[in-house]
Amino acid sequence: MNLTGAVLAGGRSRRFGEPKAMYEWQGKPLALHVLDALGSVCTERLAIAKPDTPLPPLPSDVRLLYDEFEAQHPLSGILTALRHARCEWVFVCAVDMPFLNPALIRWMAQQAETYDIVVPESDERLQPLHALYRRAVYATLRSFQDALHSHERRLSMQAILRSPELRVRVLTPDEWRVYDPDGRSFTNWNAPSE
Repeated sequence: MNLTGAVLAGGRSRRFGEPKAMYEWQGKPLALHVLDALGSVCTERLAIAKPDTPLPPLPSDVRLLYDEFEAQHPLSGILTALRHARCEWVFVCAVDMPFLNPALIRWMAQQAETYDIVVPESDERLQPLHALYRRAVYATLRSFQDALHSHERRLSMQAILRSPELRVRVLTPDEWRVYDPDGRSFTNWNAPSE
């Protein structure tokens, strides 16, 4: 399956104290660790950011897209990725997830079948920023974005992914631990000390 890999790099990094995408770890910025992992499994790579987000120089084949939606919500970046992706399926992750596992991502793609979204569950929470989204689900997700923008309701990604309007394949820990026994793929950093 051809995949687009989209890294959401536009967060505010308030708790982190500095731009996560630029944070130097093991000799290179965090964003490049994530993009490198995606390069081994995705045929297209996108970086999604706010216009004022500091980013390191990106590889020449990575398309930089600016978040097109005003609401400060992960859904904004997901929608931007879905709108511009060239592949039917888009793997979305956060810029602070340096331990992505290409084997796990490949296996997730094999689970897609007739679903709209494929998402792991860890610690009784879905992992929306380590998930596959079918590009065609853009219109359905956009309706949630419109509700967020108009402040009709405050929706978490957990609530959105559990909506009956979406066909979601939830991957249980017993399933994904075959590829990632410790769940390191879902590790994200909220402070440099981590």
